[in-house]
Amino acid sequence: KILGQAVKWCSLTYTDEIQFTDAGLVGKINEGISEQNKKKGLTPDDEGWQDPITIGDLGNYDMVSFSEGKQMIKLSAHSDDKLEILQSIMDTPGFLRKKLSNGEAIEFISNTTVIGTTYFLDDFEKIFLEQGIFQRMFVFVRRFTQHDWDNLHELLIESPEIPDEEFDAHMKGFCQNLFKKIQSIPPGTRLHLDDSAKNYMRRKRNEWVSQIQRDFKGTELEILYSYVTSCINLFYKIAGIAAVLNGTDII
Repeated sequence: KILGQAVKWCSLTYTDEIQFTDAGLVGKINEGISEQNKKKGLTPDDEGWQDPITIGDLGNYDMVSFSEGKQMIKLSAHSDDKLEILQSIMDTPGFLRKKLSNGEAIEFISNTTVIGTTYFLDDFEKIFLEQGIFQRMFVFVRRFTQHDWDNLHELLIESPEIPDEEFDAHMKGFCQNLFKKIQSIPPGTRLHLDDSAKNYMRRKRNEWVSQIQRDFKGTELEILYSYVTSCINLFYKIAGIAAVLNGTDII
């Protein structure tokens, strides 16, 4: 809920998904409209033709969230289909093309950000290490300890979750100002790397490689080498965003 509200305050579109379905995320065809077009002999270039395809959420929202992350990639008979969809839209830019049950294809460019929360790594270990999706995502891990739960419960006891209009107003202003700042960035702005950023990235890369060489072997090691490549790119993207928001073109 907090994430969704913050995204909307930034003037972006957001939806929270309950299930991962092709119809909901990719799209579906209205059989009735399709049949009417066929009966009348209409093609997309004809007057009176109606588009029977409804594009799904990955083509309509800036951000799609799975509050139960396991819905995204949990093992099932359709796991491969899910992963193909996610991998397609996680490229830059994301492009999705999928054939529907009647043989027609739905295709669109997607710049949607996909977020999954509340997941257990043990459930995803096999998929992460054997599928290309791992190299396309940024994983944040925080294990909740007993101490964390105790602190959370104490905070709730002391200060129950009740609407806080003053806090909401503050966060709304923060998000809106952030969005305006991003919009003010001149098109075509180019960023430059200085030597300190390059040297820092080399040190981090060496740390990551040393760790995976110590803990993994064989195929898993090869997969994690490609993840290091992704991490370097992601670090530079995050550093670039931070630089622009701080009013500089130097990372």
